[in-house]
Amino acid sequence: NILIHDNIFYGDWSTGATAFVYLNDNDGADTNAYHGGNHCKIYNNQFCIDKDATSGVRRFIDIDNGWHDVQVFNNTIAAPWSTSTPPTYGVLCHNLHSDAGVVIKNNIFYGVDHGVMCQDFTAATITLDYNLYFTTGSDHYIWDATDRYNTASEVRAAGHEAHGVFASDPKFVTAPN
Repeated sequence: NILIHDNIFYGDWSTGATAFVYLNDNDGADTNAYHGGNHCKIYNNQFCIDKDATSGVRRFIDIDNGWHDVQVFNNTIAAPWSTSTPPTYGVLCHNLHSDAGVVIKNNIFYGVDHGVMCQDFTAATITLDYNLYFTTGSDHYIWDATDRYNTASEVRAAGHEAHGVFASDPKFVTAPN
């Protein structure tokens, strides 16, 4: 029952970090076990890389195996387009159970190579909808274990992002960075 909300994560991350939010699965010596946690909401946050920094952060939110009922909504996840090494993923999910129940809705992914990457993507496990993507990685909006979806029609054919404006510049009045 973790709530992460109404925060501004920003700064110069050139020295590196795993993620701004890292829902880890590691439980001591048994690193192959699936322990994770339950019921995490990550909402109304700004995750930003400093406008002049080289990013050492590869992902903004990392959800590892063993986590259930994770909701990521109403966040701005942004890196400046001038960053020489932008973060690779807005949200990274990997080795999730088939009943993980991850929901990623109403987020802005700006200046990352890939909006969402899930190594074990299934429609039953992860719901993506109402997100806005403005990515740097040749429009890699969503990337699963086998394919990268680079157009709205590809994403929708895979069963994701059925509603709302999908890929567009959010036209920030003041950059969140």
